[in-house]
Amino acid sequence: MRTLGWKLAWLVLGLLSLYLVTCRWHLEFLTLPRLDPVARVRQFSADHQYVAAADEARYWLEIAEGEEVAQLTALLAEIEQHRASMDYQAEKIVSEGLLTGTSDEISGQITGGISSLMLIGDLRDLVRQGMNYLQDEPTDRMLITLTALSLVASVAQGVSIGTSSPVKAGLVVLAQAHKRGALPPWWQRQFFQTAEQAWATRSLSPLVPHLDRVSTLISATGWEQGLTLLGRTRDPGDLNRLALLARHLGRDTGPLVRLGGETALTLAPALKQVAVLPLKQASRFGPEGLRMVVHHGVKRFLSLGMLLVKLAMRFPWLIIVALLLLKVPVVMWWAGLVLS
Repeated sequence: MRTLGWKLAWLVLGLLSLYLVTCRWHLEFLTLPRLDPVARVRQFSADHQYVAAADEARYWLEIAEGEEVAQLTALLAEIEQHRASMDYQAEKIVSEGLLTGTSDEISGQITGGISSLMLIGDLRDLVRQGMNYLQDEPTDRMLITLTALSLVASVAQGVSIGTSSPVKAGLVVLAQAHKRGALPPWWQRQFFQTAEQAWATRSLSPLVPHLDRVSTLISATGWEQGLTLLGRTRDPGDLNRLALLARHLGRDTGPLVRLGGETALTLAPALKQVAVLPLKQASRFGPEGLRMVVHHGVKRFLSLGMLLVKLAMRFPWLIIVALLLLKVPVVMWWAGLVLS
């Protein structure tokens, strides 16, 4: 009888070890962290980031389940009502768009852009930087460079220094992006080098490739999202991978990168091969969800993977068991399999 008991124990250990060696990914699905879309949208609203809140609400509505649909719909309506109010629009157009040239709303961005195209914004920025210099306060080298080039582009009609109109519009976008802190350090370093080349050759043409990369991103994702995403890049490779995602996802790029973080940029070439809807469903679980859909494929993720996730939601104790089992090194399960 005792011998039978030992045999059964070794058999159980062997079967458990075999399962955990071959199907360890089951445990990974059981422990996927499920994000709360309603809480995220409310947090953006509480932080007065109404544009981001509206983008997130629209993003989640396509994959929302159960009561989430009604809650997100109500939140989106509330956010849009606030964005349409006179006080809010006046602040965005006058205080941000006209006076500072920074705004996350399209109305303020248009106002800021028009003021720069009419030279008002350029002169305003140069005067402010001049006052800072006279008062021994820090000056913004990047803003001075962009504003000076913008003024040159404004008066470049008929002068042989390259195409001025597209460059002028692009410089206006860059100036607004810089004021919002959306131009990463690596991009600024490259731009300074190109600006020096433009001054030396008395041509604005060297600036065109830099402006085209930014305009491509903005045209695919929208103004607000494009500038925010640009600020997250760390090198040219990040920007190229971001462009891949933007062409694939369009306006859904911003929310997905916010949810997936650096993982979304790192896996961009692989994510581009995944259909938009499964990709959004995977993003509900943050960076780990994106890794899982790339590693295991869409079919396994949407079938067995989602079944395991729902099982964990129904029986939370499974999550605790899975976490404990995942802490055991794989080599230990291989040893259990061999010994059994």
